[in-house]
Amino acid sequence: MEAAIIRGLIAAPVLHADESGLRVAKSLHWLHVASTVFLTFFGVHGHRGAEAMDALGVQPFFRFWLIHDHWKAYYKFEALHALCNQHLLRELKFLFEQCGELWAAELGRFLLDWKEDPRTKEGLDEEVFKEARRHYKAIIRSYLSTCRKQASTFWDACFQAAIGQPFMPTLPDSGQTT
Repeated sequence: MEAAIIRGLIAAPVLHADESGLRVAKSLHWLHVASTVFLTFFGVHGHRGAEAMDALGVQPFFRFWLIHDHWKAYYKFEALHALCNQHLLRELKFLFEQCGELWAAELGRFLLDWKEDPRTKEGLDEEVFKEARRHYKAIIRSYLSTCRKQASTFWDACFQAAIGQPFMPTLPDSGQTT
């Protein structure tokens, strides 16, 4: 049964992947998940990264749209990569609530609004797609403008994000000592 599930996942046009820590015999292991609408594979491994994904046998053979949390290990695989919207929304929420980045709140609202827009259920025609793209690009221009106004370390972080590398903005010192 497991081999049939793995074959089905590898052949799917879209695959969602994630991992989460868990304890096995008092030792940290990782629960790796690969799923589609119809199939789900769970695998436990002592490592979190590509070594584990290779051993579990799904991602190394998958070549279509791999949806994930933007963790660097996923980019080892020769799939088409897309960021999980739930992870993206969580990061945007952090940037707005902790860093005061208004563009992040606007992008989050934009993504949620388009998710609920009835026109997206049946696919967007060219005109509607161009409308969405214009709005998206305006938000990104605001983001880049914000980055340029920040210290160079934040600009470096923005550049890393733009080229697909994860980043953690430097938060202002709260004055508290630990």
